[in-house]
Amino acid sequence: MDKKAKDATKSDDEDVEPENHIIKVVVIGPPGTGKTQVITRYCEDYFTKKYKQTIGIDFFQKRVELPGDVNVAMHLWDVDGNAIAGKMLETYLYDAVAIVFVYDVTSLESFKEIDSWSRQISLLRSDQRLSSSEEPMRILFGNKNDMQHAAEVTLEQHN
Repeated sequence: MDKKAKDATKSDDEDVEPENHIIKVVVIGPPGTGKTQVITRYCEDYFTKKYKQTIGIDFFQKRVELPGDVNVAMHLWDVDGNAIAGKMLETYLYDAVAIVFVYDVTSLESFKEIDSWSRQISLLRSDQRLSSSEEPMRILFGNKNDMQHAAEVTLEQHN
């Protein structure tokens, strides 16, 4: 069979290019809540018991293939837990499709701090300083669930 005949027998699905998307997800929360560990575990399937504080911001990427030949490159921005007091927060959040608020289930204080982060982001949006077309999805993530014996935040509080 010549090349033209082979090309003529291809289905329409074979000629369709895969969809490619890039999404930005910003991970924020108080210092010491395990934001970097969560991201590293998700992106690299790696976990370390050593604590290394993020200074400024770290970047990670996870490629995901979804049904229907859809490829997504997730850019995860790991924001320093002290960034809420800084002037860079609006830059970090620009064009984010999701914001993951991470708190430590063994620290009620870290859970309460999430409210401050959320209010600060709402303030930036109301001041029109975050100029994206849609409000980013907000996700609440309770970390360190393996330490339920020391939990200070209940599932009812989380919900």
